[in-house]
Amino acid sequence: MGDPNVESNWHNATKQEMDNSGTIYARLSDGVRSGGWTSYEVTNIDKVLPKEIKYSSTISRDDGLGKLRIQIYNITDTDSGIARIVLKYKSDVTSLSSPVITDYATINGTEVGDNEIDYRYTANFSLSEFLGYGASMYVDVYDVAGNVRHMVARISYDGNTSYTDN
Repeated sequence: MGDPNVESNWHNATKQEMDNSGTIYARLSDGVRSGGWTSYEVTNIDKVLPKEIKYSSTISRDDGLGKLRIQIYNITDTDSGIARIVLKYKSDVTSLSSPVITDYATINGTEVGDNEIDYRYTANFSLSEFLGYGASMYVDVYDVAGNVRHMVARISYDGNTSYTDN
């Protein structure tokens, strides 16, 4: 912003979003006259992605029932906490599913979310769209500050697994 005592450094705003920690300045004005100003030091902007412990992720399949299971242990975020998990899945011959959304806290809300979560989900397929095909599960983990970690778990038709995340 520059020097708050210089009139040209001010702009009109009804709200101010901050991407990083820093000082925010405010004053009242009727368009003709302006009052004194005050400032507040914002120190808690969270830009850290939720952490997913990769070796604790497992994807498995039950061919007899056409079930695909994912288990993710120790999803952690010690800054603002976990807010939401969004999961989608598909086999090699199906379209991506509708999102399965699990909320724990409000994204960009004021409450802190849980610091650690274990997550499990079972997707059901018909046997014709599952037997002999690989399948993938896509998981987005959001923290309360809105940071998101993308994860993909893949299992081949013969049970080989792979995991990627940002």
